[in-house]
Amino acid sequence: MLEAVLTGAVAGGTSILFPVVGETFTERSGVINLGTEGSMLAGALAAYIVGIESGSVWLGALAGAVAGAALALVHAFMVLTRGANQIATGLVVTFLGIGLTALFGQDYVGQGVNGVTGDYSRGAAGFMVRGGAIAEPIAEITIASNLLDMFATLEPGNDLEFRRGVDSPTLLIPEMTVAAA
Repeated sequence: MLEAVLTGAVAGGTSILFPVVGETFTERSGVINLGTEGSMLAGALAAYIVGIESGSVWLGALAGAVAGAALALVHAFMVLTRGANQIATGLVVTFLGIGLTALFGQDYVGQGVNGVTGDYSRGAAGFMVRGGAIAEPIAEITIASNLLDMFATLEPGNDLEFRRGVDSPTLLIPEMTVAAA
C-alpha cells in the first residue's frame, strides 16, 4: 500500500514540477503570479477537450499550451501594461480559470447525480479487497447505483476509531454496479 501511495505522489507531483520551476523564475524577476493554477486548469481542460474531439494527442497538447498561455497573458497584460496589483490580478486569473473550466468542462465530466430519479454514476479509484484484506490498487472504474437505494441499505462497519474531530466507520453499500475496461 505504501508503494501505491508513493507512486501516486510522484505521478501527481511531476505535473506540478514544471509550473513550480517557471513560477520560481518569475518570482526571482520580481513578478508574483498567483494565476498559475488558473492557467493550468484552462490548459488542462483545453488539452482534454481538443484531444478527445480531434483524436490527436499532439493537437490536444498544443491547445493546452495555447489556452494556458492565453490566460497567463491576461495576467501579464494587466500587471505589466496596466500596472494592476500582481496579487489581486493573479487571484482574478485563478478564479477566471476555475469558472471557465467549470462552465466549459461540464459536458466532459462523466459523473453525476440525476436530481429527479436519484441515479448516480461516477469514476472511481481505490483498492481491491479480497477475503477482507486489501489486495491491490485499482483505477479507472465506474460505479453506479441509485442514491435512495444506497442510503436505504447503507451498513456501518464496526471499525470506528476516534482520532480527530470528525470520525466515521467504514460504510458498506451492499449492492452497486461496478464496471471497468
